[in-house]
Amino acid sequence: MIGVSESSLKRWVDDGRLRAERTAGGHRRIPLVDAVRFIRETAATIADPALLGIGELDAAAVAATRSRGGAERAILAATIERKPDRAVGVLLAEFLRSRAVAAVCDGPLTMLLSRAEHDAHESPSGGTTVRAADALGICRAAVARMSSSLAEPAADAPAAVVGSVGGESAAVRAAIAALVLKECGYRVADHAMASGNGHVGRESLVCTVFDRGAALPAVARPRATDARVEQVWMGPGAADAQARGGVRIAHSLGELACLASAALPPHAENISTRPTRTRSTV
Repeated sequence: MIGVSESSLKRWVDDGRLRAERTAGGHRRIPLVDAVRFIRETAATIADPALLGIGELDAAAVAATRSRGGAERAILAATIERKPDRAVGVLLAEFLRSRAVAAVCDGPLTMLLSRAEHDAHESPSGGTTVRAADALGICRAAVARMSSSLAEPAADAPAAVVGSVGGESAAVRAAIAALVLKECGYRVADHAMASGNGHVGRESLVCTVFDRGAALPAVARPRATDARVEQVWMGPGAADAQARGGVRIAHSLGELACLASAALPPHAENISTRPTRTRSTV
């Protein structure tokens, strides 16, 4: 898949650079999540994307990411043409070439959502409209694919609660935030944030994503008793949601990742992730 010899793979496995399991016959089997981790950490070239076994990811999607701004152009064109699989494929190619999920989320994913929100108000002519439903569907599919390619946090990893206030756009942005937190090492739980604080009792971080113009009811806003939990608000409407003391506003997914990493309990740095054993590549 990445165009190297079998002996190189064996050497990297034996050196501990690439995790693998041993079969009963003594063969090295590389779980999908570890193959993806290795590709992203080493910036390996994807020579044959079809071998990764992800339907939307093909050579054209990988090629679109090689020029400056190429990914964004390809994603917009595919969305306008109502070819969601092509758009998802380019997003996945960007994910494989990025060391941090937040870079993809702050880049082409946010670009696509922002363009859809803009077009919903401006109604551009000439058949160049990005429909909100199409953009949201593409983002949901890409986030699900990326999440399944990340190792699952350990059972004793810190917990985070992610919720949204507003419509479907806020819910999709919350799913994107949850993806970023998963890569940071959190076990993420969904929670309806329309009422209450959304706490599950032992979480280290609560992230609430706001649509423009949306606000929590006064009784649901963080109180002084929530000081032990990192409270983060983000989204188009976060700045206008009347946050009280102790709430941090994240203006990007990269900023959320920084806040989340700083909020990890001291022992969490030693918590390892456990790979999902759903699919493997040789």
